[in-house]
Amino acid sequence: MKAILFLLAIGMLLVAGCLQPPAPGENATNQSNITNISGMTNGTGTANVTNITGPANVTIPVPPGYEVKDYCEKDGDCVRQRKCCDCGPGEYVNRYNLDNPECSGPQCACPTQESLGMCRKNACVAVPLGENETANQTDTEFYFRMVGQPGCGDETIPVKNTTRFRTVLTGAIGTPNPCYAVKAELARNSTTYIVNITTVPLETFAACIQCTGAIGWLADINGSDDAVDVYYDGRLAYTDSNPFCGWSSGACSTDYDCRTDGCNSEVCDSAKDPPVFTTCDWRSCYDAASYKLFCGCVNRKCGWKLQTG
Repeated sequence: MKAILFLLAIGMLLVAGCLQPPAPGENATNQSNITNISGMTNGTGTANVTNITGPANVTIPVPPGYEVKDYCEKDGDCVRQRKCCDCGPGEYVNRYNLDNPECSGPQCACPTQESLGMCRKNACVAVPLGENETANQTDTEFYFRMVGQPGCGDETIPVKNTTRFRTVLTGAIGTPNPCYAVKAELARNSTTYIVNITTVPLETFAACIQCTGAIGWLADINGSDDAVDVYYDGRLAYTDSNPFCGWSSGACSTDYDCRTDGCNSEVCDSAKDPPVFTTCDWRSCYDAASYKLFCGCVNRKCGWKLQTG
């Protein structure tokens, strides 16, 4: 009897061994989504995995710095951003910030220009094919592009942001109607950069919406943070030599929702908000009329707008 029990126990152990997972190196599967792992051990028992394939849900970590939308370290980092309205040379971002928008409705009536994404001072920029990408200044690069889709809108004064060795300006230039394009040139005198922004009609469109248009723009002077003057079709729109120093706040739908406020009328704010009280120390840069500015509604926010005509 004991011999029979001993043989049964041996048999059960053998059956159990057959049901164990195959030894390492054989075709084994598990419950993860990874279907193939290959590599060699490094002598310490830790595998150096060289290839992982399969439908595993893996979150790719974003390297330091690439959280910034247009950050780059080489040209290959820059990809053209997907947009429902991809006008002009487009916008380039690093691959970690590439969007995939769902677009519906009418397509945009704006020209798309072929371009390359290049990394300049750790920022992705769009360089139109066939255009000179550098300014006529040593160690200074100038990039200019339209921002958004041209359409009915208001002209806005340029806004300047600077970091060390870099100046970025944004604004919107007015046009007779939306069927216009915009271009810019960079020049320099002894102390100041001069950005000349001009508008030109699009010859490919026979008819346009009859409304005053505005084209948003972005200018990047890489390699300098010197003083800048900006001209709109020959009109001085911004100058560092004596810049307007009023400020604005509040939401709006039309120009009538905004008012001038403060002791020196240096504030443009919403008529629905409580009055703003400021000190009565006069500064010449508060004089909006001398800068040809008026208080109005810009992109649903009260702000200072350039007078036209």
